[in-house]
Amino acid sequence: MSINGTPVERSSNTISDLVDGVKLTLTSVTAAGKPVVLGSATPTAGLTQAVNDFVETYNQLLAELKTETDAASGPLRNDFSATNLLRSLRGMTLTPLTTGGAAGAPNTLSGIGVKTNKDGTLSVDAAQLTAALTKTPDAVEAMFADGTGATGGGISAALNAISTAAVSRKTVINGRTEVTGLVASTALYTAAKTKVSVAEEKVTSDAAVYKERLTKQYAASDAKVAAYKATDGPALVQLLYDQAIRALRGAAWAAENNNYKMKSDKVTRATAILFALEAGLDFDNGGTVAPALARLYAGTRMTVVNAAVGNDPAPFRDVANTLDEIGQAWRTARAA
Repeated sequence: MSINGTPVERSSNTISDLVDGVKLTLTSVTAAGKPVVLGSATPTAGLTQAVNDFVETYNQLLAELKTETDAASGPLRNDFSATNLLRSLRGMTLTPLTTGGAAGAPNTLSGIGVKTNKDGTLSVDAAQLTAALTKTPDAVEAMFADGTGATGGGISAALNAISTAAVSRKTVINGRTEVTGLVASTALYTAAKTKVSVAEEKVTSDAAVYKERLTKQYAASDAKVAAYKATDGPALVQLLYDQAIRALRGAAWAAENNNYKMKSDKVTRATAILFALEAGLDFDNGGTVAPALARLYAGTRMTVVNAAVGNDPAPFRDVANTLDEIGQAWRTARAA
């Protein structure tokens, strides 16, 4: 065999290394000097598979994006770039993928049987796809050709345009050109992560200082309890209740007014007093009252410590009111 006057020999009648993308199948011997007419056929099976592969990949990507942008739990639910990417993908079936085709030839995925379901996923109408491949095979094949441009350049170009817009685009905001898209979002989230790490380190450091202060104050309170136990125990208990209530109400006021130092001081004092009250319980002679009060003091102490990390004054007031009720009962019992 000769091509353009150049002799060509192969060991098989199937030749695929002469022209890129073309496979020749030699079926018979022709007379010398007689030209050979080459024919070609549209790769119907390959195009059908390509359409189905696209739909499968699209549905997988859609599921991932819907999870990431879910309004309730998606980590990217407030990210404009991610939600915009989702909207752009949903318009793929109606995007013109070819231009200049024959009159009446399909130029969108919906035109060859790719349908959008109610849940946003895609499916293939096999009958419509077969009809399109039969009537206008060149139009279908053109959709999968490599081209350029967001529209008219084929599926590859359309997806590339969506990807480029989602990843990084320049937007003029208040006269300034700013980079938006997932690249900008990544930078924003990285900066936020750094801030969170710094905040976590500060919380850990503050917790250590807070623990040390509590330990020292508890030790001091415990010593005072031991000293007063032998003298006027009931009077001391009443005093501790009054001091704890005052500290807790001060913490509530500080929380409302964002006075963090005052809140920290009042919480430390109230917690130390609750420790002291628990340490002063007489479990040998207190019957069932002592264990009940121990549980109360431990529970209220935990409530106060948990409330210390926020700015809600309600927990402090609730504990103060509880102690006030017990204090009133204590006063009544002493007066009787």
